[in-house]
Amino acid sequence: MGGAPSRTRCPGCGTVFRVEPAAVDAAGGRCRCGVCGEVFDVRAHAVERQPAPPPWPAPAEGARGRWPWWLALCAVAVAMVALVGWQYRMVLLTDARVHGWMTQACEVLGCEIGVLRYPQAVRVVERDLSAVSGGALRLTATLANTAAVPVRWPEIGLRLTGLDGRILDEHRLPPRAYLAEGAPEAMLPGGSWEVAVRVPDSEPPAHGFEIRFR
Repeated sequence: MGGAPSRTRCPGCGTVFRVEPAAVDAAGGRCRCGVCGEVFDVRAHAVERQPAPPPWPAPAEGARGRWPWWLALCAVAVAMVALVGWQYRMVLLTDARVHGWMTQACEVLGCEIGVLRYPQAVRVVERDLSAVSGGALRLTATLANTAAVPVRWPEIGLRLTGLDGRILDEHRLPPRAYLAEGAPEAMLPGGSWEVAVRVPDSEPPAHGFEIRFR
Protein backbone atom coordinates (compact mmCIF):
# COMPACT_ATOMS: atom_id res chain seq x y z
CA MET A 1 0.00 0.00 0.00
CA GLY A 2 1.33 3.39 -0.94
CA GLY A 3 2.00 6.12 1.58
CA ALA A 4 -0.66 8.65 2.56
CA PRO A 5 -0.97 11.74 0.39
CA SER A 6 -0.31 15.18 1.81
CA ARG A 7 -3.46 16.75 0.25
CA THR A 8 -6.96 15.29 -0.10
CA ARG A 9 -10.45 16.46 -1.13
CA CYS A 10 -13.63 15.84 0.85
CA PRO A 11 -16.21 14.10 -1.41
CA GLY A 12 -19.04 15.68 0.59
CA CYS A 13 -18.23 19.42 0.36
CA GLY A 14 -15.21 19.52 -1.96
CA THR A 15 -12.88 21.14 0.60
CA VAL A 16 -9.19 20.53 -0.06
CA PHE A 17 -6.95 20.34 2.99
CA ARG A 18 -3.57 19.10 4.07
CA VAL A 19 -3.21 15.88 6.05
CA GLU A 20 -0.35 14.42 8.02
CA PRO A 21 0.72 11.09 6.48
CA ALA A 22 1.53 9.60 9.90
CA ALA A 23 -1.95 10.43 11.26
CA VAL A 24 -3.63 9.01 8.15
CA ASP A 25 -1.68 5.76 8.41
CA ALA A 26 -2.59 5.45 12.09
CA ALA A 27 -6.31 5.90 11.25
CA GLY A 28 -6.25 3.27 8.56
CA GLY A 29 -6.31 5.73 5.70
CA ARG A 30 -9.59 7.39 6.70
CA CYS A 31 -10.35 10.85 8.09
CA ARG A 32 -13.26 13.09 8.98
CA CYS A 33 -13.82 16.39 7.15
CA GLY A 34 -13.62 19.33 9.55
CA VAL A 35 -16.18 21.28 7.47
CA CYS A 36 -19.07 18.90 6.79
CA GLY A 37 -18.13 15.89 9.00
CA GLU A 38 -17.96 13.40 6.10
CA VAL A 39 -15.73 10.36 6.75
CA PHE A 40 -13.88 9.23 3.65
CA ASP A 41 -10.84 7.37 2.35
CA VAL A 42 -7.95 9.85 2.10
CA ARG A 43 -6.11 7.89 -0.57
CA ALA A 44 -9.17 7.48 -2.78
CA HIS A 45 -9.67 11.23 -2.86
CA ALA A 46 -6.05 12.34 -2.95
CA VAL A 47 -5.24 15.59 -4.75
CA GLU A 48 -2.11 15.54 -6.85
CA ARG A 49 0.39 18.29 -6.22
CA GLN A 50 0.41 20.84 -9.03
CA PRO A 51 3.72 20.84 -10.87
CA ALA A 52 5.81 23.99 -10.63
CA PRO A 53 5.40 26.28 -13.66
CA PRO A 54 8.23 26.04 -16.14
CA PRO A 55 10.78 28.86 -16.07
CA TRP A 56 10.42 31.71 -18.55
CA PRO A 57 12.32 30.92 -21.72
CA ALA A 58 15.51 32.84 -22.16
CA PRO A 59 15.38 35.45 -24.96
CA ALA A 60 16.60 34.18 -28.27
CA GLU A 61 20.10 35.13 -29.27
CA GLY A 62 18.73 37.09 -32.21
CA ALA A 63 16.35 39.08 -29.97
CA ARG A 64 19.20 40.09 -27.66
CA GLY A 65 21.25 41.11 -30.67
CA ARG A 66 18.55 43.49 -31.97
CA TRP A 67 18.70 45.84 -28.97
CA PRO A 68 21.99 47.52 -29.98
CA TRP A 69 20.56 48.13 -33.46
CA TRP A 70 17.45 49.80 -32.04
CA LEU A 71 19.58 51.98 -29.79
CA ALA A 72 21.79 52.91 -32.72
CA LEU A 73 18.77 53.81 -34.88
CA CYS A 74 17.33 55.99 -32.10
CA ALA A 75 20.67 57.75 -31.69
CA VAL A 76 20.88 58.39 -35.45
CA ALA A 77 17.30 59.75 -35.49
CA VAL A 78 18.03 62.14 -32.61
CA ALA A 79 21.23 63.28 -34.32
CA MET A 80 19.39 63.94 -37.62
CA VAL A 81 16.69 65.98 -35.85
CA ALA A 82 19.37 68.00 -34.07
CA LEU A 83 21.24 68.55 -37.35
CA VAL A 84 18.13 69.75 -39.19
CA GLY A 85 17.23 72.00 -36.27
CA TRP A 86 20.73 73.51 -36.31
CA GLN A 87 20.69 74.10 -40.06
CA TYR A 88 17.30 75.83 -39.90
CA ARG A 89 17.81 77.46 -36.51
CA MET A 90 17.54 81.01 -37.89
CA VAL A 91 14.30 80.22 -39.71
CA LEU A 92 12.88 78.70 -36.53
CA LEU A 93 14.04 81.53 -34.29
CA THR A 94 12.54 84.17 -36.57
CA ASP A 95 9.14 82.58 -36.08
CA ALA A 96 7.34 84.65 -33.45
CA ARG A 97 6.00 81.64 -31.54
CA VAL A 98 9.30 79.75 -31.49
CA HIS A 99 11.15 82.93 -30.52
CA GLY A 100 8.67 83.47 -27.68
CA TRP A 101 9.13 79.92 -26.41
CA MET A 102 12.91 80.23 -26.54
CA THR A 103 12.79 83.57 -24.74
CA GLN A 104 10.65 82.09 -21.95
CA ALA A 105 12.97 79.09 -21.69
CA CYS A 106 16.00 81.37 -21.42
CA GLU A 107 14.32 83.36 -18.66
CA VAL A 108 14.07 80.13 -16.66
CA LEU A 109 17.56 78.88 -17.56
CA GLY A 110 19.25 82.25 -17.14
CA CYS A 111 20.38 82.60 -20.75
CA GLU A 112 19.70 85.25 -23.39
CA ILE A 113 18.92 84.91 -27.08
CA GLY A 114 19.70 88.52 -27.99
CA VAL A 115 18.93 90.22 -31.29
CA LEU A 116 19.25 87.83 -34.23
CA ARG A 117 21.59 88.43 -37.13
CA TYR A 118 19.42 87.43 -40.10
CA PRO A 119 20.13 89.49 -43.23
CA GLN A 120 17.83 87.25 -45.28
CA ALA A 121 14.88 89.00 -43.60
CA VAL A 122 15.91 92.47 -44.83
CA ARG A 123 14.36 93.76 -48.06
CA VAL A 124 14.94 96.90 -50.13
CA VAL A 125 11.67 98.78 -50.63
CA GLU A 126 13.15 101.76 -52.53
CA ARG A 127 16.69 102.63 -53.64
CA ASP A 128 18.54 105.31 -55.56
CA LEU A 129 22.14 106.11 -56.43
CA SER A 130 22.96 109.62 -57.56
CA ALA A 131 26.15 111.55 -58.29
CA VAL A 132 27.14 114.32 -55.89
CA SER A 133 29.97 116.79 -55.77
CA GLY A 134 33.54 115.71 -55.26
CA GLY A 135 33.36 112.65 -57.52
CA ALA A 136 31.17 110.76 -55.07
CA LEU A 137 27.89 108.87 -55.12
CA ARG A 138 25.01 109.05 -52.65
CA LEU A 139 23.08 105.88 -51.97
CA THR A 140 19.63 106.19 -50.46
CA ALA A 141 17.45 103.19 -49.72
CA THR A 142 14.44 102.17 -47.67
CA LEU A 143 15.07 98.94 -45.78
CA ALA A 144 12.33 96.77 -44.27
CA ASN A 145 12.42 93.89 -41.80
CA THR A 146 10.14 91.09 -43.03
CA ALA A 147 10.75 88.84 -40.01
CA ALA A 148 8.33 88.54 -37.11
CA VAL A 149 11.08 89.33 -34.58
CA PRO A 150 13.73 92.08 -34.28
CA VAL A 151 16.92 91.53 -36.30
CA ARG A 152 20.29 93.24 -36.42
CA TRP A 153 21.07 95.93 -38.94
CA PRO A 154 22.87 94.21 -41.81
CA GLU A 155 26.12 95.06 -43.50
CA ILE A 156 25.34 96.49 -46.95
CA GLY A 157 27.35 95.24 -49.89
CA LEU A 158 27.24 97.87 -52.65
CA ARG A 159 28.48 96.76 -56.06
CA LEU A 160 29.05 99.39 -58.78
CA THR A 161 28.74 98.21 -62.39
CA GLY A 162 29.40 99.68 -65.82
CA LEU A 163 27.20 99.82 -68.93
CA ASP A 164 28.24 96.30 -69.88
CA GLY A 165 27.45 94.92 -66.42
CA ARG A 166 31.13 94.61 -65.51
CA ILE A 167 31.92 95.11 -61.82
CA LEU A 168 33.82 98.37 -61.36
CA ASP A 169 34.02 98.63 -57.59
CA GLU A 170 32.56 97.19 -54.40
CA HIS A 171 31.93 98.71 -50.96
CA ARG A 172 31.13 97.04 -47.66
CA LEU A 173 29.11 99.37 -45.47
CA PRO A 174 28.63 98.48 -41.79
CA PRO A 175 25.56 99.82 -39.97
CA ARG A 176 27.49 102.72 -38.44
CA ALA A 177 28.28 103.97 -41.96
CA TYR A 178 24.65 104.43 -43.08
CA LEU A 179 22.55 104.81 -39.90
CA ALA A 180 21.53 108.25 -38.75
CA GLU A 181 21.63 109.35 -35.13
CA GLY A 182 18.65 108.13 -33.13
CA ALA A 183 18.13 105.00 -35.20
CA PRO A 184 16.89 102.02 -33.16
CA GLU A 185 19.44 99.45 -32.06
CA ALA A 186 17.69 96.76 -34.10
CA MET A 187 15.26 96.53 -37.00
CA LEU A 188 11.86 96.04 -35.41
CA PRO A 189 9.48 93.52 -37.02
CA GLY A 190 7.43 95.00 -39.85
CA GLY A 191 9.27 98.33 -39.74
CA SER A 192 10.99 100.23 -42.55
CA TRP A 193 13.72 102.88 -42.41
CA GLU A 194 15.37 105.21 -44.90
CA VAL A 195 19.15 105.12 -44.89
CA ALA A 196 21.74 107.17 -46.79
CA VAL A 197 25.47 106.87 -47.31
CA ARG A 198 28.13 108.58 -49.44
CA VAL A 199 30.72 106.50 -51.31
CA PRO A 200 33.45 107.37 -53.84
CA ASP A 201 32.56 106.84 -57.48
CA SER A 202 34.43 104.34 -59.59
CA GLU A 203 36.67 105.01 -62.55
CA PRO A 204 35.17 104.93 -65.11
CA PRO A 205 31.95 106.24 -63.51
CA ALA A 206 29.35 103.67 -62.52
CA HIS A 207 26.11 103.34 -64.47
CA GLY A 208 24.43 100.69 -62.31
CA PHE A 209 24.57 99.15 -58.85
CA GLU A 210 23.52 96.14 -56.82
CA ILE A 211 22.75 95.84 -53.12
CA ARG A 212 23.33 92.75 -51.06
CA PHE A 213 23.09 92.20 -47.32
CA ARG A 214 25.52 90.30 -45.15
